[in-house]
Formats: sequence, structure tokens, C-alpha cells
Amino acid sequence: FLQPGSIVTGRVVLAKDNAAVIEPIKAEKKGVFQAIPSITMAIPVSRIEQSFVTSAKQKFKVGDIVIGLVEKVLPWGIDLTTEFPELGVIKAFCSQCRSPLQLNDRQLKCLQCNNIEYRKVSTHYFLK
Repeated sequence: FLQPGSIVTGRVVLAKDNAAVIEPIKAEKKGVFQAIPSITMAIPVSRIEQSFVTSAKQKFKVGDIVIGLVEKVLPWGIDLTTEFPELGVIKAFCSQCRSPLQLNDRQLKCLQCNNIEYRKVSTHYFLK
């Protein structure tokens, strides 16, 4: 099962001020895929970036695909972190029209409706 140091890819199912709740898609550690328990996974606001973040809703939106590092495995849930550059959102969708967002410099732009959004983007972002 998952252990600290495992890498989880998942979908944001809820973004609140204090955390983003993640539905896991896959997990691995040192190239070996791991079983995913049916347990809540969250990225606490204090573990999103090394700099201060006031709300997880500023950095993640429902439907975003993220990569996180398992930091703590507790009886009631698993805490992830996205503090490192390679961790964070790897695919985001426009909050207005749900089209995939294109990464331009540090901002995400919707090519359908020209909406501009910001996330905690991974260096492995899908659409550059």
C-alpha cells in the first residue's frame, strides 16, 4: 500500500480554503505501481507551495489532474504535498467552459473563451 514517498496522480474532487481533496488515479514508488486504498487524500493548504498560500481554491480547481507526494499516512486519510516544482497540476480545465487550459509562461489560457487562470502548475504540465 501507499507509503510516504509514493507519487500519486489524482483528480481534484473538492477545493476548499484549507485543503484540496484528491481522488487517486494511480500511485507508484521507485517505478513500482502500488495498490490504492479507498481512503481520503488531501493536499493541505500549508503543503501546496513553499511560499504562503491563503486558500487551496486559488491553486486547484475541481477536475484538475495533479501529481502529489505522499507525506503522511494516517488512519483517517493521506496527506500529500505539491511543494516541489515537478509536483502540482499537470492538466487543468477552464472554470468557465471546461476546455483544457494551455500553459503560457506562468498563466493558463483557455483557447476557446480566452479566460486566464492560475494554478500550482507542475513542470510536467500537459499542454505547453
